[in-house]
Amino acid sequence: QLKQGERCFDESELESVFNHYASLDSENSLHLSKKTLLEAIKQFDLVSQEVTPDDMANRDAVFMQMDLNRDGKIDFEEFKKAVQAPAALDQWFRRLNIDRLLGHAVPRVAGEDALETASKLDARAIEIMVVAISENLKSRLTSEIGQLRTELGKTKTAVKELGLKFQAD
Repeated sequence: QLKQGERCFDESELESVFNHYASLDSENSLHLSKKTLLEAIKQFDLVSQEVTPDDMANRDAVFMQMDLNRDGKIDFEEFKKAVQAPAALDQWFRRLNIDRLLGHAVPRVAGEDALETASKLDARAIEIMVVAISENLKSRLTSEIGQLRTELGKTKTAVKELGLKFQAD
């Protein structure tokens, strides 16, 4: 469920999950450790329910991204911001502009409201629209997935370099 580009979770639900997986530090404040981070965010379907080797490999990068104040711990506010942030997949879907693709497929009649025209479409016109949308969507997806592969390759390289630098520090 999205609200203004953010996932909506009840604050009490967030707090309950956080408190379940958090532990007290030397200053008696609750925080998530790297060890419990993936377990906590799994509760919100932000990662697969089975923690994969890739999840474990990326855990340090996810932890560093969530640790906004760089204190080596995830407090409740950092956890809440991360869980409610738009998911990468949601953001990617928005980049596809599916609404525009659909809007451009509706035939236009000069001087007639577009919704009026759409309400008069028959089965044949709808079939023609579906074919046009399918072809345009296939083309757009092919292009976007190519860009996504390039971006992910760059990100994985940067994360590895950052991880090596972080471990060296």
